[in-house]
Amino acid sequence: MQILLLLPILLPLAFGIYLLTAGQAQKDRLKPLSLAVVSTVSVLVWLLLFIYPDTTLRLFTYSSAINFGLRPDGLGKIFAGMVAVLWPVALAYAFVYLKHDEKQWQYYGFYVMTYGVVLGIAFSANAITMYVFYELLTFITLPLIIHTGTREARRAGRTYLYYSLSGSSLALAGIIIMMMEAGHCEFTAGGIFAASNELLGIAYLLTFFGFGVKAAVFPLCHWLPMASAAPTPTTALLHAVAVVKSGAFAVMRVTFYVFSGSMLAGTWMQKAAMGFAALSIVYGSAMALKEQHFKRRFAYSTVANLSYILCGTLLCTRAGLTAAVLHFLFHSVTKIAVFFCCGALIETNGTAYVYQLNGMAKKAPKTFALFTIAGLSLIGIPGFAGFVSKYYLIASGLSFGGPVGYAAVTAIILSAVLTAGYVLSVCFRAYVRPVLPQFTDLYDNAKEPCRGFIVCCGIFALLCVVFGLFAAPIYTAVETLLGGVI
Repeated sequence: MQILLLLPILLPLAFGIYLLTAGQAQKDRLKPLSLAVVSTVSVLVWLLLFIYPDTTLRLFTYSSAINFGLRPDGLGKIFAGMVAVLWPVALAYAFVYLKHDEKQWQYYGFYVMTYGVVLGIAFSANAITMYVFYELLTFITLPLIIHTGTREARRAGRTYLYYSLSGSSLALAGIIIMMMEAGHCEFTAGGIFAASNELLGIAYLLTFFGFGVKAAVFPLCHWLPMASAAPTPTTALLHAVAVVKSGAFAVMRVTFYVFSGSMLAGTWMQKAAMGFAALSIVYGSAMALKEQHFKRRFAYSTVANLSYILCGTLLCTRAGLTAAVLHFLFHSVTKIAVFFCCGALIETNGTAYVYQLNGMAKKAPKTFALFTIAGLSLIGIPGFAGFVSKYYLIASGLSFGGPVGYAAVTAIILSAVLTAGYVLSVCFRAYVRPVLPQFTDLYDNAKEPCRGFIVCCGIFALLCVVFGLFAAPIYTAVETLLGGVI
């Protein structure tokens, strides 16, 4: 039974290596093989979530303090289950987006391998295992960012690499201090420390900012908007599922499974981290309102929304963590829908900038309808997924009170106003504003993206509505899976 836990991790890695070495010869079967592997892994993941016991599979042991192991506990199951739902649809979108790409085999090789690495992060039993997969994620996703080979993409890749390696160095320093203090770094609900001290406080902040690089905490967030130079399937992967959510997940792990909410609550570490998270929310939202590049606008939006998750986590309460996990899930669905619509419009019509979208809803009514649904969810309008998670985040912040709780609430409310500005301005241009004279030819040649794009965008737009209307069972399931953490 325990060895089955390795299959969802090893199968994508093995298949990805196979594609990188023999993919060109398999170009006729590239798509069905890739989809078959990813779908099989998703089925395996969901089977394991229901049948696998909460026990640890030891892979390697170097000492009593350093070992590698896997264990699918509640938080890891939530992350893995989310990834298993999103990845097959994201791959299908990539098939449409890259149908004329000459290096599809290379792209799909790394794309599928990323799936296995993310599952390794989700199922890690301790900080050392998570760190190894976390580092591997950087190198596996780098080729996806630079895939187009343009100067902008190569620059984005270098920036991503510099930021990620610097962040992982900080995180490793924090993990080493924790291991010196506790003798191990196994993930344990309620934490592994009986009491805090100044050295542990420094270790916590090192891991917060180290893992916070991928979670785009200000001022370590500048790699994320630059990564918009990558193909849209990569952008959606980076900004909604794999990389950024791995950073937020790692912060949750350290906060509640190495430390504990009761240990961190009221400390200077909590206040310092919350200050940067609140600042990240306002900064990301303000920059999104200012940004005119279509994809980069919503990349800055991701900077803000990731820190929504961190704010809920840093409240150090059960309600705060539950709200953070809800936003972890609902933002993924919402932001994938947004990026898929952006990418479909850019790939089909070349509308890379917001001011090129004037009147375009008449040319692509289905895509803009789906974009509007996802945008309303991103704002937090009642009836959509984003409203539910934002409501619980604000409620948990008000319940916590004090400077920490009110800082989180203030940042989220201010961000909601700014989000309405940068989302609705796109909709207003597309539905109401007249076409600018210099873009008349672009408008005349514009058309609705193909059916494959529409279907993929529609799936996630539909989920924005379904999760918004039927969130109660999801909230209950998250609470149950997080039982024992606080």
